Amino acid sequence: MRKRVESKPRSDEHSKAQRLLPRKTLVEVVRAVARAFGVNPNAIRKGRGGAARMLAAWIGWQGAILELRPIAAALLLRSSGHVSNLVRKCERELARDTLLQQLACAAIDDLRVTV
Repeated sequence: MRKRVESKPRSDEHSKAQRLLPRKTLVEVVRAVARAFGVNPNAIRKGRGGAARMLAAWIGWQGAILELRPIAAALLLRSSGHVSNLVRKCERELARDTLLQQLACAAIDDLRVTV
């Protein structure tokens, strides 16, 4: 999964202009992740933890290059620090969990298709 994310080089000077995904909101990211997991988007936003919520935070941070505060707000989290923890945990899980890798690919592909 990391190879796929890093396959599109980002400019040091214009990092936000060189996104993995076209400009997306976290609402769109959550919808795509919900479709990949086969759950309701509200379950991700209002749920406690879980792989789908973790993946939505990771895609928002790594793929859509969103800032931590808007991600926290969209996922109804109290702090941006919690988003950082979710992103780091997702990195570890993606390194070892092939099912999560497949779900991430499905959500990212969905986001690339929906304009």
